[in-house]
Amino acid sequence: VPEIQFNMSARDLQTPTAGAYTTATAQLQLVSPTFSLDVKAQRVGTGGLEIFADGRIPPTGAREVILHRARMELGEEQWALLNPAVFSWSSERNSPVNVRNLDFREVDGDGRVFIDGRVRPPASADFRVETVSFPVGELQRLLGRQPLVEGELALNATILVTAGVPRIV
Repeated sequence: VPEIQFNMSARDLQTPTAGAYTTATAQLQLVSPTFSLDVKAQRVGTGGLEIFADGRIPPTGAREVILHRARMELGEEQWALLNPAVFSWSSERNSPVNVRNLDFREVDGDGRVFIDGRVRPPASADFRVETVSFPVGELQRLLGRQPLVEGELALNATILVTAGVPRIV
């Protein structure tokens, strides 16, 4: 595990896909086993970005990061984390990655992304995913890509992989 201590502040940021921000700060600390991430960016006008997570990432053994707060814009809409979400894994090669209670909601609408379960490795995934009015084109733009697909995704599924064979229920 590398040791990282990173502090950044910026003014008048322009992004190709996520708009303009008047101010931004980021603090990342990984001094094993302690991890913390605090990102804030204020948008021109209203809105912005906020992420706060902390946890334990020791050199070996069990690792856990708790996403306490997340708020961002997807297109014209504000989205926010409803409750803390927990990401856990181990230092062992190909160990499972579990996501517990990732529940991201549109602030003034019915949009939702919910993920809960073992998402990795793909050969033994077992998780539930639910989306309501999720703007897939806006997510692609946020990631710096031209959208290949536009629209709002609605999905309620459990993905279970047994002996490498996926089953979607």
